[in-house]
Amino acid sequence: MTDIRNSPELERAIQILTPREHSAQELRLKLVKRHIERDKIEAIIAYLIERDYLCDERFAEAYVAERTRKGDGPLKIRANLQKRGVDRHLVERFVTSDDEFWVEHAREVLSKRFAELESGQERLPFSDWTKRRNLLMNRGFPARVVGLSLGDFRRE
Repeated sequence: MTDIRNSPELERAIQILTPREHSAQELRLKLVKRHIERDKIEAIIAYLIERDYLCDERFAEAYVAERTRKGDGPLKIRANLQKRGVDRHLVERFVTSDDEFWVEHAREVLSKRFAELESGQERLPFSDWTKRRNLLMNRGFPARVVGLSLGDFRRE
């Protein structure tokens, strides 16, 4: 195994991790872009995991909280975690499957974007209803959650 303690490559990896959590895969890709040898990259990853500087579980938890706060739905969050190399079991652990939670979250997203939800409007022109549906679908909410979230509004 390559000794990486006190190496500039390790220092660079730590600098990358400083602003926010990263998955091991994200860090690996960033180090590859900096033309660091594969053996060194794997040694750095192992070193950082061993010392708890790098943790996919901690990354997944922080990522889910951040993306939920920003209004994303479960489909988008799951896809982005998988794209970042997070194990499927961790994804399922941190992204709840509770429809009630996601329906409430979708309604919060809508109320931030569309003020008339707060004024108690019950009927919407079809074009307005479609805008709301598209917003939620693009944010990664499943169709059943979108339907339940918009169920209170009748289309005109």
